[in-house]
Amino acid sequence: MLEIWHVGLRREGGRWIIAAKELTGNTQKLYKVRIPSGRAERAARVEIRHQDIVLIFEDAWVFL
Repeated sequence: MLEIWHVGLRREGGRWIIAAKELTGNTQKLYKVRIPSGRAERAARVEIRHQDIVLIFEDAWVFL
């Protein structure tokens, strides 16, 4: 789930106060990842690309 917060800050009494908050993003979509329980290898970099998402993992474990 991904939720993006845009906050408006204002200075009050020597500190920052959150004056406004706006949420964006679709919290209705979830991605499910199934990890096999077989062999595992270490990889320097793993990239997973799909229609609307790119996941990049550095120094990752890859399950075969």
